Amino acid sequence: MRQRYEQVVILSAELNTNSFEKNRQLTSNLEACLHDCNLSFKKATGSYKGQSETCFVVVMKQDSDLDILKDFAFKSFCQESILFQDSEGQCSLLFKEGSQESVVKLQQIPNKLIDTVQNYVILNGVAYSTEQTNYKLKGA
Repeated sequence: MRQRYEQVVILSAELNTNSFEKNRQLTSNLEACLHDCNLSFKKATGSYKGQSETCFVVVMKQDSDLDILKDFAFKSFCQESILFQDSEGQCSLLFKEGSQESVVKLQQIPNKLIDTVQNYVILNGVAYSTEQTNYKLKGA
């Protein structure tokens, strides 16, 4: 029997060209939008292309949530991409212009390895990345 995964989206409102204050305001605005749409999410720390940022991990309740999240990311917050994990655990970067790029599954990595990867998210103190590492967790 195949393992079922929660469909999740990881997105941010921050841009590396913005000031700290501007990114803080944008993050607050995105958090309010997620609340207003009654979406289930957790605030997290992440890195995209080596740039640290505050991000949100959103658990999708229905397929239409993805369209809402893409609108937020691309239209309201001018993001380049969002990370989408489907119910099979497959991950893709979804881009503003409609293209997508498959990436490996989100995998737990030791927090001490976050300096060795460009893209990661730390949720509830646990680090995850879609980048291949040679490290195997005990019991994996």
